[in-house]
Amino acid sequence: MAYASTPQASLHSRTRSVQIGLLRASLCAALVLLLAVPASAADREDAAIRTALASGLRPTVVPADTALPHWSLQQRMSQHNVPGVAIAVLRDGKLVHSAGYGTREMGTQAAVNADTLFSVGSVSKVVTAATSLRLVADGTLVTIFRVGATRSKACD
Repeated sequence: MAYASTPQASLHSRTRSVQIGLLRASLCAALVLLLAVPASAADREDAAIRTALASGLRPTVVPADTALPHWSLQQRMSQHNVPGVAIAVLRDGKLVHSAGYGTREMGTQAAVNADTLFSVGSVSKVVTAATSLRLVADGTLVTIFRVGATRSKACD
């Protein structure tokens, strides 16, 4: 039995194509991050960043009558009970600093280095959104949904 092509079927097909395109873009971005960063990380050092991590961390908000505190990364890790972190700093899309601090797990001696992988949780949602919006801005990805429209009217 042959089905007639309807505007709704065509719209569904385009919507599905956009969803698949977003999924592909997200997977590509994740793959690039997973493969490119560890291969080039190898503990690069930047003196200014090293100094900031040693004693230049500050709070986002400080009351007006309070002196500005300066913390070390080790102090902040201790305060929040974080056994270890891996840090990568990018400037203009290039890796300028990467290093590991602390241990992989509380109570162990396995050190963190620049290539240690951690679970990123919901951070991937932000990366996917930013990558998708960049592709839309570049004209590589075309969306058919209007922001703020209700679900039933999103594709009109």
